[in-house]
Amino acid sequence: MRGFWYGLFAISVMIGCRDPVADARVDSLGPEPGPYEQGPDHRPGQPCTWCHRPGGESPHFDLAGTVFLRSDSKEPARSVVVQLFDSSGRTRTRVTGVSGNFHFEEDELELEFPLWVRLEFEGQVRAMHTPIFRERSCGACHGDPASPSKAGHVFLLEDE
Repeated sequence: MRGFWYGLFAISVMIGCRDPVADARVDSLGPEPGPYEQGPDHRPGQPCTWCHRPGGESPHFDLAGTVFLRSDSKEPARSVVVQLFDSSGRTRTRVTGVSGNFHFEEDELELEFPLWVRLEFEGQVRAMHTPIFRERSCGACHGDPASPSKAGHVFLLEDE
C-alpha cells in the first residue's frame, strides 16, 4: 500500500509542475509539419522556445529562430550570420543551418535585453528595426502571415 501512495504522490507532483499556459501554446503548434527530421532543423519559422524552454523539451534555448531568404518565400536562408548585440556592446553570433534555423542553448546567450539583430550573407546586410525586449522566439513575433500583430517571417532579401 505504501508503494501506491508514493506513486500517487509522484504523479501529483509531476502534474503540479506543468505549466498549462505553456503546454497550450505548444499544443497550438500542431503536429510536426516536416520536411526536416526532429532536431536542429525541424519546425522552421515556428516559435522554438515554446517547446525548448526550462521544463520543456531538451535542449533548452535562450533564444532561437529561423531566417528565410526572401519575404515572399519560405526558402531557408542557409549560412547566414546572425549577430545579436546588447546595450553594453557585447555580441553573440550564430550561423543558420540547412533549414535557416539558429539557436543559443541555455546560458550561452550571455547578453542583457534589449537586444538588436543584424543578418549578414555574401555582402547582404539586414538589421531589425526594433530591439528585442523579452521574447526569446523569433517566430512568436515573426509569424506568417504578416498582420497587425505579426511582423511576418524573418528574411534576408526583399521581394524580387
